[in-house]
Amino acid sequence: MRKITACSWQDTSTDTKIPDDIMQAMKILGLKPSWDLPALGKAFRRLAVQYHPDRCCEEKKAECREKFKEINGARLLLEDCFNRRDSRKYTNEEILKRTEMYRQYIKEYEDYINQFYSEWLGIDPK
Repeated sequence: MRKITACSWQDTSTDTKIPDDIMQAMKILGLKPSWDLPALGKAFRRLAVQYHPDRCCEEKKAECREKFKEINGARLLLEDCFNRRDSRKYTNEEILKRTEMYRQYIKEYEDYINQFYSEWLGIDPK
């Protein structure tokens, strides 16, 4: 069974190493290798409240500003990583099926709008 952790770089069946930048971001936010999106949000909020420049005293504002940038950068990196992992879970066949479904939905919507204009407003939409 495959355990998805840190953008699928770590697999329980192999010893694939998590890239250093991902490990560093996890370390900044205090996340375990088995993190998920809710854990990421919770860790970010906890540290953001602690290091937000508006909440720090005047003497530590510059230090807090830099730490906050570092925390936000780590969050963005891990969110991007998580989203890319989610987009890889669909096969090409599933993507084509979903695309066709959305095209059909858009066509039905356009037909509805055209019918509304022609029947209710008496305007030819074309």
